[in-house]
Amino acid sequence: MSGPPFGLAFPGREQALAEALSPALGHLRVARRAPDAAVTLVEGDNLEVLKLLSDELRGTIDAIYVDPPYNRGRDFVYRGVYSADAKSWRGPRGRRADPQDAAARRTAPWLAMMLPRLLLARDLLRDSGVLFVSIDDAEVHHLRMLLDEVFGRERFVAQIVVVSNRGGRDYLPVAVTHEYVLCYGNGDHPRVAELPKATELPLRDALGPYELRELRNRNPRFTPLNRRNLDYPIWVDRALTDEAGCFAVSLQPSPSGLEVNPRNSTGGGSVWRWGKEKLAAAIVAGDPQASGVVARRRRDGGHNIYEKCRKQTTKARALWDDPKMRSEQGSIELRAALGAALFDHPKPIELVRRCVELGCGPDGVVLDFFAGSGTTALAVAEQNRRDGGRRRCILVQWPEPTPPSSLAHKAGFLDVAAIAAARLEHAFGNHRVASLVWHPGPAGRRVAKPRRP
Repeated sequence: MSGPPFGLAFPGREQALAEALSPALGHLRVARRAPDAAVTLVEGDNLEVLKLLSDELRGTIDAIYVDPPYNRGRDFVYRGVYSADAKSWRGPRGRRADPQDAAARRTAPWLAMMLPRLLLARDLLRDSGVLFVSIDDAEVHHLRMLLDEVFGRERFVAQIVVVSNRGGRDYLPVAVTHEYVLCYGNGDHPRVAELPKATELPLRDALGPYELRELRNRNPRFTPLNRRNLDYPIWVDRALTDEAGCFAVSLQPSPSGLEVNPRNSTGGGSVWRWGKEKLAAAIVAGDPQASGVVARRRRDGGHNIYEKCRKQTTKARALWDDPKMRSEQGSIELRAALGAALFDHPKPIELVRRCVELGCGPDGVVLDFFAGSGTTALAVAEQNRRDGGRRRCILVQWPEPTPPSSLAHKAGFLDVAAIAAARLEHAFGNHRVASLVWHPGPAGRRVAKPRRP
């Protein structure tokens, strides 16, 4: 069994790589046209659909969000003959894997299912494109190694922790309360946007709102010994103040000025974040209202130097603890749309919307090739509503049969793709949803290119 010099080696790996490189089977047939479609739903095997889509959409997708099978023990329905290889896997020193070790036997076919799909997805992304993958503890370690191989370890952006169940799964030795979203960029400069600040900036001058950000560099590694150019006095003129109680500052001493040097909380030497040249450009002499740098008096009688920071966005944090992202919220939303929770564990709209907000600009395209009940399309629509964007969405879902005893089957939904179609129709109406259907066929059969959504 061969594998990469550093990475995952598993039964079925070579076959999975060959699957990614093999010609597409079958063709896509247009089931419903919608010239002004916001959403395109493709029903079929996502491996073959990704190959077919690459003819027209290679390098055009801005963001991909997927919620693949978590591999908790259920069989998956995706094409391939990986299970036979996994059953013959021999463990260390050639001994047959312990029949009790079900997890080991599950992981190899799961990896062989994921690898070609991730390779094809990477080729659809723009150079600035971003991939988001939901996963839990069962396979997060294997998935990270797989993504390191497909995208490059240097393209890793974040492993986001999502609090999905505040009470935790208390039947486990430790009540697990979270899942993950893994984020990878496709190029050296992935587009990962910042988020609007939750509150308005508290102060205002003629240029608009701002907040005060201390000019002292709080990084203890930067000291006067290694950053001499950032260690210099700033003079505070307490005779010149504005409505916010801020004093004018200067690089030049004055009769009424007070010298302020960068000092840490213990009074030791520190440095400023800016050099003299940048600071001089921000100061309007004698006018704290117009100046970009001011001083304020501390409670102990000393003075701090502040930048007027007008930035109204902030970086996303790697911990998402929002009640709207709880697992049960996804079921509540699906029930509201279709009258019942017809799909197990649908993702909450807010969770996927946050990924769309971070990864896709207002005119971009989002792809989800494990579409499930269609949550990603609703997340894209919600982000468009919030910022006036015109994002489009492509969903791919295999028509996985619903169990005969399930609520969905009894309600007339014979497969998962039908649930997604019904939810999209409820949300958008037929006139805004285009449909394509994948039809299997022999390799080399002429492929009908899909229309852009």
